[in-house]
Amino acid sequence: MPSEKYMLIDTHTHILPDMDDGAPNAEVGVKMVKALLNQGVRSIFATPHYYHHLETVSEFLNRREKAYLEIMSEMRRQGIAERPIVLGAEVSIERDLQYAQGVEKLCIEGTDIILFELPYSRLKGWEVSVIENIIFKHRLRPMIAHVDRYLDVFEESDFMQLYQIPDVIFQVDASCVDKFRYRSFLMKLIKKGRRVVLGSDCHNMGTRKPDYIKGIQYLGKKLDKESFNKLLYNMQEILNIT
Repeated sequence: MPSEKYMLIDTHTHILPDMDDGAPNAEVGVKMVKALLNQGVRSIFATPHYYHHLETVSEFLNRREKAYLEIMSEMRRQGIAERPIVLGAEVSIERDLQYAQGVEKLCIEGTDIILFELPYSRLKGWEVSVIENIIFKHRLRPMIAHVDRYLDVFEESDFMQLYQIPDVIFQVDASCVDKFRYRSFLMKLIKKGRRVVLGSDCHNMGTRKPDYIKGIQYLGKKLDKESFNKLLYNMQEILNIT
């Protein structure tokens, strides 16, 4: 397990109630939060899906604020003193996203990081262009959601396009360690010095429950103590979390 001086950060969750295909209500959302707290996580990024073709940024932010107030009310009702939730979004890459008014407001709260979800297919070129147009215009840093999943559809040339995006951060699902191919990919990213952070991408307490600690425990076994603590330190530095 990590030293207490390093904060465990879940960079990708769907805990906010009735926002997307994640927590259906505040009660389930709080169960997910409690599960993560019990695993030692102290900062939880709430990243509901944002689809530009379905709503404006302003409409999304209004819904998100309402959902946040609901889950915070339920946490207070249950006597949970900790306030681990950091607001953000999982922003679906669309051709017109770069023209969305206020897109920079979808960053992870208190950071210049915006979490992008790519289409589940080979890259066609426009996706990276959209990302770069947004980050250059608004001076942001991009984080690619669950990059491990694209092993099923990408060729090496697709990953090379992602590696060349300035300041790119790769969010890897903690549960990827269950399968050899995905955990090998995770270790490859780390050994090559890529900016890597972990997320549970939890959606519920059933089929996609919070299981962040699984990834941490695996890395704790595979890496020597110095490398493991350096990874945790780097996660905090990358995310500007102290």
